[in-house]
Amino acid sequence: MTFGTILTERDKEIINLGTSLAAGCQPCLKYHLRKCKGTGLSEKEIIEIINLTEEICTRAIEVMKLRALAHVNNGQYKEAGFHVRCNSREELLLGLTVSYTLSNTYLTDRFLEYAKQSDMSDSEISSIMEISNFICGKARAHVDILIEERGIENHDTKKDGNSCGCSC
Repeated sequence: MTFGTILTERDKEIINLGTSLAAGCQPCLKYHLRKCKGTGLSEKEIIEIINLTEEICTRAIEVMKLRALAHVNNGQYKEAGFHVRCNSREELLLGLTVSYTLSNTYLTDRFLEYAKQSDMSDSEISSIMEISNFICGKARAHVDILIEERGIENHDTKKDGNSCGCSC
């Protein structure tokens, strides 16, 4: 699969590594760690990508936890005023891809705002989402294969054309 030439190979591997981590896919993670090294990312940079991904994943869980608790507590919701780091292109790439991978609409919206403020083009944003979606699909395929290897039929991907069977 060929994606737009707007993103460098380095950008693509930052996206791929963040997506692999957020999706929790070990085969993808191993593959993209090797690819990151091949694009010249240093060990220090790779560790920073891992840490930033963890930070964004944690924020995504915090946002959803507070929103869920608000529903449980009859709508009493206090916005935590989440500050998301976005001081570099790498942080923006990771913010977009990880929030998208986790389907966190709040954080995705925040990072899309940052992308627009940074003059990132719609083409770049579209490429980031396309790459993230592709890696998420690969990660899901690895899990589906594992389930099938255990002799369990997976009906999840066949329900009403939605990958999760969700009706929202």
